[in-house]
Amino acid sequence: MARPLVHLVNPLWDPNGGADHRTLETSRLLAEVADVRLWSEYEPDPVFCGIGNVRRVRPLHFAFPRRGTLVVAGVYFRIGHWVHFARPTRVVVLYNTD
Repeated sequence: MARPLVHLVNPLWDPNGGADHRTLETSRLLAEVADVRLWSEYEPDPVFCGIGNVRRVRPLHFAFPRRGTLVVAGVYFRIGHWVHFARPTRVVVLYNTD
């Protein structure tokens, strides 16, 4: 049986950010049961690039999460129009801030 595909989207730009670390911890936990991919629309901090394989969202190159479960970790950043073409089976928003 195929493992579920989960895409975690976060800027990963702040090595001290709570949502950034929550994204990495969520990735670590889900990796036991799913194929997890980390995505950022921004230039991620090198600290995060060294920890996990962070893919850059590049809509003009058709590089963005497709299908599977799309998890947006945080609500303090914008999501581009690529999300209309991602066609996820489900969307989860992790709301980290008041």
